[in-house]
Amino acid sequence: MKFKESAFGHIKGNRSFRRFSLWGLDKVHVEFGIVALAHNILKVAGICQLLSWGK
Repeated sequence: MKFKESAFGHIKGNRSFRRFSLWGLDKVHVEFGIVALAHNILKVAGICQLLSWGK
């Protein structure tokens, strides 16, 4: 997988996600998947909000 650095910076800086709560590679993978999912949902919600302002 290839991620952009800006997404990591945004998650780290704006969402205050600095460390994992769980141990083990599988659990860390799931935890970051949830964080990434939340990041993408908030991104889509922001875009939808911007598009609805014009109406």
